[in-house]
Amino acid sequence: MRPVTTLLLFALLSFAGCEPKFRQCPTTHTDPIKQLYNDVLIEIIEKQLGRGYLPDEDRKFVWRHFQEVYAGNWPNEPSHHDSVWLHNQEAIFHNRLFQDSARFKTYYLNTSSQSIYQIADLPNRFSAYAPGSRIGNWIKAIAPQQEQAALDSLNSVQNSIQPDNFQLCTARILSYEEHRPYRPEKGVGVLTISKIVFSKTQNQALLAYGWHCGSKCGYGEVLFVEKLGGRWHIKQAIGTWIS
Repeated sequence: MRPVTTLLLFALLSFAGCEPKFRQCPTTHTDPIKQLYNDVLIEIIEKQLGRGYLPDEDRKFVWRHFQEVYAGNWPNEPSHHDSVWLHNQEAIFHNRLFQDSARFKTYYLNTSSQSIYQIADLPNRFSAYAPGSRIGNWIKAIAPQQEQAALDSLNSVQNSIQPDNFQLCTARILSYEEHRPYRPEKGVGVLTISKIVFSKTQNQALLAYGWHCGSKCGYGEVLFVEKLGGRWHIKQAIGTWIS
């Protein structure tokens, strides 16, 4: 679809008083651990990693649009109109990419604790968290009386789900161990995900991940996730390191 066609579609949607909705990837997982990892990985790729999953031509279209709007004088904060435009435009691109595997970008999943890739660079002892620490408070809320065990899980690399177990609709996930060493021209980057800390009610959980996209490119986050409407969603994220 050429840019002019995309703009026309966006204009028609706006005129009709409706916004394009992001299509949700279906899943057939019945195992609760695999379902959580699958749902959260989709949101990490589509929401936490700077829209890197979108094809380069779509990202360039957005860049050119704002270059024309601001003529190089970028504001410190986007306007509400800009945010709405970007959200709607991304939904159009997302839905066009949906299940078009020939256009998928490749992500690599690291499941080895022996690799060079870190997760969220958290302390080894829960006592290292100062009173009032957000991550410390999350751990206390999700795993009361089991804080150290919970922290150990967040510092441990998960290996319960492998790349071929994921059901993705906008990206491709491959094993890092089978395609090492990673180079930027081979894919978008390498993800390392922690084990899960479930709440007693099993409808909330914590996990962490590390994202590596080059020698000086990457960051880590701890995620607070919640199950709503049968699917897991990222409710909050706390950054822990950046390179």
